[in-house]
Amino acid sequence: MFGAKFAGHPWNEEVGIKIDAPSHPLTRAFGGKPFRITDEIYEFGPPYDRSKLNVLLSIDTATTNMGVSWITRADGDFAQAWTRRQSKGRIFYCGFGHRWEVWTSPAVMRFYLDGIQWA
Repeated sequence: MFGAKFAGHPWNEEVGIKIDAPSHPLTRAFGGKPFRITDEIYEFGPPYDRSKLNVLLSIDTATTNMGVSWITRADGDFAQAWTRRQSKGRIFYCGFGHRWEVWTSPAVMRFYLDGIQWA
């Protein structure tokens, strides 16, 4: 239903996040700028398919430690937040929030509130 299945959490450190959909109203919280976040970051496997989701945020592999153990995706596609339609409804997903520090970020809080209201 959510569009992907958990395939591990290779990162539990600071990572770079890029804005994949800068014109989407939900990414407005980040001002269209990439950012860094320290959290337990998930990797997703099938049924994950970027072409079937509207990916909002993903790992910026150019600014993230890609030498960590347990990375299984060979394609470098590490979506972290997306939307999709399901029947007559809308789904918003974001995996941030495993560490308490994430919840002190006004931008992340705005993103979640906007996402809940959008869905």
